[in-house]
Amino acid sequence: MAAALVADGIDAAISIRSGVPVEEIRAYVGEHEVDVIVMGTHGRTGLRHAIVGSVAERIVRSSTVPVLTIRHPEPPPT
Repeated sequence: MAAALVADGIDAAISIRSGVPVEEIRAYVGEHEVDVIVMGTHGRTGLRHAIVGSVAERIVRSSTVPVLTIRHPEPPPT
């Protein structure tokens, strides 16, 4: 599923895909003219981060385009 949005001269797209998140995000970037990736992050740290991992971190480290991450305003429940 994909949807296009236009606001204040900024074109944005929302896409929902199935699969491994990092692989699907990389594939989408390769298939479309993407200028920037905007994604949320839970802001996990320590052991929880080590166990669960971070899709946002993997995308930031490997993306060919700039990535803007937005941290959830409240810390995740422990």
